[in-house]
Amino acid sequence: MKRADELQSLSREHHDSLSIAMRILRIAKSGSNDELADMVITVQKYYNDELEIHFHHEEQTLFATIFKQYPDLRPLSIQLLKEHGAIRLLCQRMSVENAAESLTEFADLLKSHTRLEERELFPKIEQCFSAEELALAHNYQYEPL
Repeated sequence: MKRADELQSLSREHHDSLSIAMRILRIAKSGSNDELADMVITVQKYYNDELEIHFHHEEQTLFATIFKQYPDLRPLSIQLLKEHGAIRLLCQRMSVENAAESLTEFADLLKSHTRLEERELFPKIEQCFSAEELALAHNYQYEPL
C-alpha cells in the first residue's frame, strides 16, 4: 500500500512489527524452553530499543495532533493509546515462567494493533492532516525523558 512520504518510516516500522509478531508466535507455539526464554529477552530488548521509541513518536506527533485538531479521530486514537499501554504492561510482566502465554498475548496484540494503525488510522491521517502536520511526524526526533 502506498503511504504518504511523511508516514513511510512509521509504516516500515509497522512492517517490522508484523514480522516480529509472526516470529514470536512461531516460537510461542512450538519453541523449546530455551527458545522461549531467549524470545522473552528478545521481545524486551525490542520493546526498549525500538517499540517504545515508535510509540513515543506516534504519541507526540500523530495522536497529539489528532487530539488538538481532529475530534472524529479521537475514539480510534483512544483505543490505540490504550493498546500502547497494554503492550507496555505485557512487556513489563513478561517472564520466563509465563513465556508461551505472555509471548502469544504480546504478539497477538502487537499484530492487531499494527494492522489497525495501518488499515484505519494512517489512511484517515493521510486524508485529514495538513502538509505541516505530516511534516511534524516526518521530522520527529526522539528525546528520552
